[in-house]
Parts: sequence; structure tokens; C-alpha cells
Amino acid sequence: MDLQSVDLTNAARGGKLDPVPGRDTEMNNHAYGLHLQGKRCFESGFYAEAERCYRWALELDGSRYEHVVVLKLDLAGVWQVTGRFEDAANFYEEILETYKSGEYANLARNELNKLRVRQRQWAVPPDTRTLDADDQRFLGIVEPMLASYPALVRPVYITWVDESERSLRRIQEIQGNFGVLQEERLVSLIGWEALGVMVGYLHLLMVKSDWQKAKDPALRGLLAHELAHEELKDTFRGQLIDPDRSQIGFICNERATDLLTIAKGYGLELLESREFMERIRGSLDNSPALTTPKELVRLLGERY
Repeated sequence: MDLQSVDLTNAARGGKLDPVPGRDTEMNNHAYGLHLQGKRCFESGFYAEAERCYRWALELDGSRYEHVVVLKLDLAGVWQVTGRFEDAANFYEEILETYKSGEYANLARNELNKLRVRQRQWAVPPDTRTLDADDQRFLGIVEPMLASYPALVRPVYITWVDESERSLRRIQEIQGNFGVLQEERLVSLIGWEALGVMVGYLHLLMVKSDWQKAKDPALRGLLAHELAHEELKDTFRGQLIDPDRSQIGFICNERATDLLTIAKGYGLELLESREFMERIRGSLDNSPALTTPKELVRLLGERY
């Protein structure tokens, strides 16, 4: 089977990877199994495990493994989402040196172009932190809080949103203006109370308009949680576990962020935010990712 006949686009983006008929040596079988296992880990958002599988497959005898180019593309994909752009670029350039045209070259070239966009996102010096918002109330609440988030180094912009198509188009336009790729823009504003996303070099925090009715301590608790998320993005420059691809990853990420919010001194405000959330959403007892007011009272009992 000629490597050029492999459906590269599908394989490199987590699709089915067909085995090589008639050439299934023991080495290829082991590398193939590890490659598939790595793909499953990547699809579930477990990037560290995916990288481990891909590296093992290469170490078996990467130069003879039938799908070695696809394997390298997949490994470069892991490095992209975990912020290791230079390593990913080296693999893409190596592929372009070997394949001047065809599917491999086209995909490597496209990924390299996207990589340059992502590199610009992270290429902001650590003295550019600013705060802006479309409501003076946000500035009055958040400005005194920034000292608690020393690793948050990028500009922060906070805005009210609702769940309308008009609001979604406005956010997508902002993302486009900052160079966010079409396939990486938000597709819905439904299902959350507040959300922070990287928009170019900017932290964009969106808060549902229902929270305009909340008192300042509750809104402060909501924003303290979101700022903790954003600070981690600046600290780790990527993620080892993607909370959007795995339910357990999402639950662990949210619970850990609640604990970080408490550690920063905003436990009582977080409690007030969850109590307000219950008033507008109903009981949180069936929301495993959210620390409920009852749980927060127990957690804060000794601390306060």
C-alpha cells in the first residue's frame, strides 16, 4: 500500500486509520496499536497520554512504520494544542522538505500557517496587562482583584452577552478581527453563565446578561472563577487535558478552579455567585462540575 493513498486529512484529524494489508510485521502491529490508542486519547482531550503513545510508536521503529508521516502530524497536533509551537513547526517543516506536493505537503503547509497564527497569540510580552469592559461596573469590581492574579499577563476585556444570534455574530466578528480561525470560533452562547476565551492575544470574558441583576459580591465570585481559568492559560500556555473533550476532564477542571478561587480569597463571593446561580437556574445538585452552595458552606466552614 502506497503511503500517498492514505486518507491523510481524515487520519491526521482523528479519523479512521486503516491498517496496512499484507505488511503487518510485528513492529507495524505494535506501532499501529499505539498510534490508534494515541488517537483515542487525543479525541478525549488527554493530550499527555496521546503524546506518550505517539512517542512510543516512533521509538519502536518510526522509520519503518507505514503511517509514520501521519504519526508525526498527529504528534505535531498534540504539540500545537499544548503550546509547544516550535516542536510542531519543526515536524511540519521536516515533512515539507520530504514531500514537495500532495496531501502530506498540503496538510503540513496548512497546519504550519495555522501554527503561525497561534504563535502570534502567545507572542505578547508580560507587561501588556490591561483591563477594559463594556460596562463600568465590571471595571469597578475587577480592577481591585487583579493583584490576586499575578500570572495573568495578557489584556482582559469583559462584556455582557445574551444567547441571541446577534450577540453570537458580534463575538465571532471580534474573534475574526483578532485572527481566530473560522473553525475555532464560538458556535453557541448557550449553556453557561460566564466564559473566557483567548481571542488573539486577548482574554475575552463574556458574562450572561441575567447577571446584571446580581449583587456585586455574587458577580465578583463569578468573575473570580473565570479569572482563575484565564490565569492558568497564561501560566501553562496550553492544556494537558482539554475540558471540552472529556466529561471527567471538565469536572476536574471546574472543581480545581473553584478551589483555586477559594485559595485566592474569594470563597464567600463564590458562594454568593452559586446561590444566585441557583436562583436563576434551579438546584445545582445535579451539576457535578459545579461546587454547590451546600458543599461550599462545608468547605468554607473552617476557613471563615
